[in-house]
Amino acid sequence: MILYTSDASPFARLVRILIQHLGLEVEERVVSPFEQDEELRQHNPLGKIPCLLTPLGALYDSALICRYLLAQVGTELDQEQQDWDRAQQAVLVDGLLDSAVALRMEQTREGEGTRSPFWSLRHQDTLHHGLMRLEGQPTALPSGNTLAAWRLLVLLEYLDFRHPKLAWRPLYPALERWWQSQRSPLTEATAPR
Repeated sequence: MILYTSDASPFARLVRILIQHLGLEVEERVVSPFEQDEELRQHNPLGKIPCLLTPLGALYDSALICRYLLAQVGTELDQEQQDWDRAQQAVLVDGLLDSAVALRMEQTREGEGTRSPFWSLRHQDTLHHGLMRLEGQPTALPSGNTLAAWRLLVLLEYLDFRHPKLAWRPLYPALERWWQSQRSPLTEATAPR
């Protein structure tokens, strides 16, 4: 299998963590999401990463790729499909990842003079409201080697990487404590750069 990825993408990072955890042999091809990579477009018409080439064809979208990889080894790391609260939390964290990436896109437009103050503030507001929701439910935060835990860890570390001015740690101490408890060599090996 081949994974089209980027070292900075939080969505690709989640897939990379799972691949390492499962011990799968997957070739990684690093591509830039900002360039028109024709090889990537041949497999994924959306031109987004991650994209996994499998014997069945190309899969794109981190959630779908994770489901496929788990099915290949016959295991489940989460009970999100059976637990509505966990499923809702997964949707929340995925939405926060979307907002964090969209905010980053707005920041890159600043040099072009096309940055939207409205959308920048909207994404920041979304991030803070979502983090407040998670902060208010510390006993419901995921733990261990689960997709849910990795998803949240990837979000928090992406905020550190791309949005340090948000300074989430002092505002959300329960999330900071949770983050401290979840770090591992597996997650450190895929840290964004």
